[in-house]
Parts: sequence; structure tokens; C-alpha cells
Amino acid sequence: PSIKIMDNDEEILKELQMPDFDFEQYAILEVTPDEPYPLSGRIEGSMVEILDYNPNEILIEANMTGNGFLVLSDTYYPGWNVYVDGEKQKLYRTNYLFRGVFIAEGNHEVRFVYQPLSFRVGLVITLTTLILIVLFFSLRGYKYLKTKESNRIALLNEK
Repeated sequence: PSIKIMDNDEEILKELQMPDFDFEQYAILEVTPDEPYPLSGRIEGSMVEILDYNPNEILIEANMTGNGFLVLSDTYYPGWNVYVDGEKQKLYRTNYLFRGVFIAEGNHEVRFVYQPLSFRVGLVITLTTLILIVLFFSLRGYKYLKTKESNRIALLNEK
């Protein structure tokens, strides 16, 4: 239900190791959110359930009794995106190591999807190469058939 903003890794780690740090009440973010998000301070009775868990995609159903911050205790890594009810949201590095997202009161579908830029660039390069190969062999085949047809016509003209 609450967040703390800390921009120093050492301070974050010290805070997380404090015996009185309550992981159910606080999430530590490294950056101040772009837009202030109204946290309710109370989320008792909220239910969060992981519906599907795969290496590249995680589907969660969240039924929130108030505005809160969802922390997924999986490693934060560039390339992960988060969608709440199909709309892309800002993903925050949370508690030094994890992923987090703001969730409004109500029922929501939260989807974490791994979509690294390197994969998309590789896909574009692969598809471009495939198209060029098909074009190359199509042109070679066309030239071959055209040459063969020209040779056949020349032979017929000689007779």
C-alpha cells in the first residue's frame, strides 16, 4: 500500500535488511514515478493470483480493495514490459532486484511480458534476409528461364 523512494543502492540494501522493514507494507523504488500515483494506504482483503507462469510471460489476476503497488519477486531485467488490462504501464525496479507496477482499485489482469529489443532486431534482420534470399533466387530463376527460352527461339529460327 506504500512506497519509499531511494536512489542509492547501498541505502536500499541496508533498508531491506532492517529487521523491522515490512515487505507487505512498503516497496522501495529507485526513481520517483513520472506522475504521482494516489496510493490508498490500505489494501486489506486484496487478492492476487498467478494464473499462468512461463519464462517469457506471467499472467496475474489482481482484485484490489484500494490503490496499491504490485511487486513480483522475479528479477528485474531490461526487456520486461507490463500491461494492466491490456494497456502498457511503467515497470519499476523494486526492492533493488524485483519488478513492480502500480495497480488501481478494482479487478485487473496484469501481464508481464519479456520483449527484449535484441529479439525484435534479430527478427527484423532474419525476415529481411529471408526476403532477400527469396528475391535473389526468384530473379536467378527468371533469368535462367528467360535465357533458356531465348536459346530455344534461336534454335527454332536456325532450322
